[in-house]
Amino acid sequence: MIFRLVRALAAAAFLLAPAAAGAAVGVTTAVEGEPTAAAPGETARTLEVGVDVEVGETIRTRADERLHLVFFDGTSLTVGPEAEIAVDRFDYDRQAKRGELALTARHGVLRLVGGHVSKIGAIEIKTPSSDLSLQGGIAIVDVAEGGTMAAFILGLKLTVTGAGRREILTRPGSSIVTKTGGAPQSPLVLQAGSLETLLGRLERGGAPDGVVAASDVDRRAAALNLPRHAVQETLVQLLQHSGHHADSIRKVNEAVKNSGHQKAVNDAQRNPR
Repeated sequence: MIFRLVRALAAAAFLLAPAAAGAAVGVTTAVEGEPTAAAPGETARTLEVGVDVEVGETIRTRADERLHLVFFDGTSLTVGPEAEIAVDRFDYDRQAKRGELALTARHGVLRLVGGHVSKIGAIEIKTPSSDLSLQGGIAIVDVAEGGTMAAFILGLKLTVTGAGRREILTRPGSSIVTKTGGAPQSPLVLQAGSLETLLGRLERGGAPDGVVAASDVDRRAAALNLPRHAVQETLVQLLQHSGHHADSIRKVNEAVKNSGHQKAVNDAQRNPR
């Protein structure tokens, strides 16, 4: 009896223990150019399709380079050109479908589509000017020398904290700018032109060669036994080509009515910022 109890506790500890430095956290599913990843003090290695990314590594892209990564909880990360993103922590319990994911974005633009970690908990993103927390949704973050712009595209909420002040976004298509050394500014509606510019940096106009398309992400996710990402990629494409946020949300509702994102859409519309 005691032996079984000890064995059960050991198994639980293994499932819940944070991934140690050097442990794989996800798989590169698409690249453009030759982005790299390196742990502190180690030689950088080129990330190609199918190559693992590990805890403690920093992903770097140069001009015109892009990267798409799927974490083992289903979270999708797209990294734009001239970016520097570190994977600080990844802790995922496959059975309970919960855990933690923490990133540091030092420079560049990125898009996060939350997986299981963000459904129960939150994805944490630290930037030089603010700390972000994404729950159950999609966000685009642009980190520049003068500050950080965080755009909430869809989901439950995006929390922005800086200089002792906190702002919470729940309205799809809203954004907040936090200048370096300052507090988060008041939320604004992200204009269609601004969104298209961000998406252009992430995807070079929508679907360039070497950047995963919705069907390709869906196929790769299925092969890895991960959740579908087709709806999530479709959402981004819809927002890219829509000039009105209301029309975007209507189309998103149609696209995700049979998916796990429907509750997030409904909650966001019932509780606008």
